[in-house]
Amino acid sequence: SAGQANYAAANAALDGVVRARRAAGLPAVAIAWGPWAGDGMVADAGAGERQRRGGITPLAPAVALAALERLAVGAEGGPVVADVDWERYGAGLTAARPAPLIEAFHRGAAPDEGDGLRARLAGLSPADQEALLLGVVREQAAAVLGHAEAGIVGADRAFRDLGFDSLTAVEFRNGLAARTGLAVPATAVFDYPTPADLAAHLLETVGGGGRAEAGVPVLAELDKLEAAISGISPEDDLHAAVRGRLHVMLSKLDKLRTDVSATATSMQFDTDDDLFTFIHEELGRA
Repeated sequence: SAGQANYAAANAALDGVVRARRAAGLPAVAIAWGPWAGDGMVADAGAGERQRRGGITPLAPAVALAALERLAVGAEGGPVVADVDWERYGAGLTAARPAPLIEAFHRGAAPDEGDGLRARLAGLSPADQEALLLGVVREQAAAVLGHAEAGIVGADRAFRDLGFDSLTAVEFRNGLAARTGLAVPATAVFDYPTPADLAAHLLETVGGGGRAEAGVPVLAELDKLEAAISGISPEDDLHAAVRGRLHVMLSKLDKLRTDVSATATSMQFDTDDDLFTFIHEELGRA
C-alpha cells in the first residue's frame, strides 16, 4: 500500500524466515495484517486516510483478533487478516498493471465505474464532456491531497503548485484510472501540467466529441507500457531486457512503413532518455 514500502520489505524478510523454518521441518506462520486502528503504523490521521482512499480500512483490534481465531494458522500459505474494499482497492491496483488475483475479487465486487462515466459523456456536447471530466480530475486531486472540496484545485493551477509528489501522483493516477476506466499514465500530473490540460487529454482518449481514433487501443496499451516501465531501476537486470525488447519492437515498426527514411533505418539512441522520448513523441503521445 502507498507509504508502506519499508513495512513491505520487512514483511518479505519475515516470510523468508517462515519458509526456512518450514523447510527445516519447524513450525512457523506469518500473518499478513491490515493496518490496525488506534495505535500503530496508521495512527497518524493522514496515513489512515490514505489507506482508506486506497481501499484498506484500519481494523479495530477486537475485530482483527476475532478474525484471527477463525484462521487455521498452522496451514500452508499466507493467511491475511484485512478489511479490504475490493471495489476501491482493486480498481486502483489493476489500473497500474495486470493483477489476475485482485481482478477476480474486484470484478466480483462492483461494475466498471468507467462504463458509467462513458455513458454520461455520450449524451453531452463536447464542451460539457470536457467540463464533466475536469470535475472528475479536480475531485480526485482534492481527495488525494486531503482537501474536502474540489474548489481549491483550480482548473488552470499547476499540479506541482498544489503539492503533488511522486507518491501522490501515483495515487492520483490510480484513482483517476479507476473512476474513468482509462489507462492514465503514472506521469499524468507531469505530462499534463494542469487539471484543464489533463481533462482535455482524457476527452481525446475516451473519444469525446466524435474524435475516436482507430489507433486508440494501441496507444492505450502504450500508456500501460509507459506506466509499467517508469518504475524500473537502471540497476535492475530487467532494465536491459526491456530496453532490448523495445529496440526490437521499434525495428518491427519501421519495417511496416512503406517510405522508410534514412533516419528511420539507421535509428540509434545514445541514452535511455532518447529512447523513451521517441516512444513518447513519435508513437502518438505528442
